Amino acid sequence: EQFAIHPTTGVVSLTRPLRYSERAVHQLTVLAQDRGAVFKGGGKPSTAKLKIIVKQVNLFAPEITIQHLPDVVENSNADIYAIVKVIDRDDGIHGQIRSLDIVDGDPDGHFRIKPAYQDGQQTAEYNIEVLKLLDRETVP
Repeated sequence: EQFAIHPTTGVVSLTRPLRYSERAVHQLTVLAQDRGAVFKGGGKPSTAKLKIIVKQVNLFAPEITIQHLPDVVENSNADIYAIVKVIDRDDGIHGQIRSLDIVDGDPDGHFRIKPAYQDGQQTAEYNIEVLKLLDRETVP
């Protein structure tokens, strides 16, 4: 039993936390009965349906792993510097990666991140690509 109902107020409460992954919708039938006179057939009952929808929550932050490729040689035309894999263990929309961006360390715009595709479908991997030739004398 995951729910309890107070016998006089009708307040429905949880007896344990609900988990979206176990069950997204709960349908309850609630029965109320008045204290009608016993000699006239007893109390009168009434029922109502209660639908409880469990919403997903965002439990996990994305996990990022980086596979560095061999060093980029100065003034080379190497396209890909690293492969980044991003996984979010949440279900549904909360497990979908919205964006992956370079937010620091590339003030001159030498790199960009592009999603990787396989058979026309985006994978969990992203390529960090070199956009401009790297020159050790100008970029440490």
